[in-house]
Amino acid sequence: RSSDLIQMEEGLKTADPHDCSAYTGWTGIALLYLQCFRVTHKLAHLQRSLDYVKRTLRNLNGRKVTFLCGDAGPLAVGAVVHHKLKNETESLDCIKKLLHLHRSVVSLDSEIPDELLYGRAGYLYALLYVNAEIGPDIVPQTNIKEVVNAIIESGKNLSKEERKVDRCPLMYQWHRKLYVGAAHGLAGIYYMLMQPSAKVEPEILIELVKPSVDYVRHKKFRSGNYPSSLSNETD
Repeated sequence: RSSDLIQMEEGLKTADPHDCSAYTGWTGIALLYLQCFRVTHKLAHLQRSLDYVKRTLRNLNGRKVTFLCGDAGPLAVGAVVHHKLKNETESLDCIKKLLHLHRSVVSLDSEIPDELLYGRAGYLYALLYVNAEIGPDIVPQTNIKEVVNAIIESGKNLSKEERKVDRCPLMYQWHRKLYVGAAHGLAGIYYMLMQPSAKVEPEILIELVKPSVDYVRHKKFRSGNYPSSLSNETD
């Protein structure tokens, strides 16, 4: 309802001007208006989305690379909004900057984790989002494959370190903790690897991803809950 949007806009006057993230900041508002445009087809909503996108694109810091909490979110949403407004030069510029983050993401020597909120899986989401919204080959499949490979290699390396290769071939940690959930943990990473548009090879899905999912599945408590991390044995 327009009254809700007016109320939200009023509340945003006191929001953090530096939070440009999709998770808690201005890119999330841009996404809301983009969704409003999908539903109502009102160009004013798309234009409002662009207003927020422009604000975020002026404040990129290059320190984080994911859709939800980093530069990839504003750049991906910016590419989509500009594309829908037929600003193709601006859209392609956003995509170019998004792909400029690629090298640091795929390097296994970088400090970037693998999880969804701050890591490689979150960058992968941004790439797949752009292709889903604009066109299947806007982000080259080679870029997507390299990110997938980096996630797979990282998971195999930690699984070997943790001596869990037979039971859980892909193991991931965040701040030295083996989280299970979607934001920081295994569930979010496995979910991204299972996206059809990521085009992960069937052998990897069968030999590495499925056994890892099954390993986590068997960690379920009698209540139906799951532990927050693999070291947590109490419900």
